[in-house]
Amino acid sequence: MAEVLKNLIAPDEQDFDNIKKVADDLEANIGDKRYLLVDEANHIKIELPDSLFRVMVDVANQWAKGNPVAILHYEEELTTQQAADLLRVSRPYLVKLLENGQIRYHKVGSHRRIR
Repeated sequence: MAEVLKNLIAPDEQDFDNIKKVADDLEANIGDKRYLLVDEANHIKIELPDSLFRVMVDVANQWAKGNPVAILHYEEELTTQQAADLLRVSRPYLVKLLENGQIRYHKVGSHRRIR
């Protein structure tokens, strides 16, 4: 399996029933509010920026649909095999999409890289 797919994150099976409720609750609370993570046992409160809260909402929504999540940074470049694995298509099919201009890429020497 490609390196990029080694970091797939999926919910634990015992938590799956609760994921949809959490996703709905998070989605309902997007807006101009303060978001806190609270650890009552240790009396810790951490304020979350809106952008981080939105990432949590997106992850929860994908998990509620049964989709695992992988987080890639914006500037990360993928090989054709990594991109094909991530898209769950064959590498030759991905190369055809690249060559037809349907997916942007650039070359490093003779190797295609997808961003």
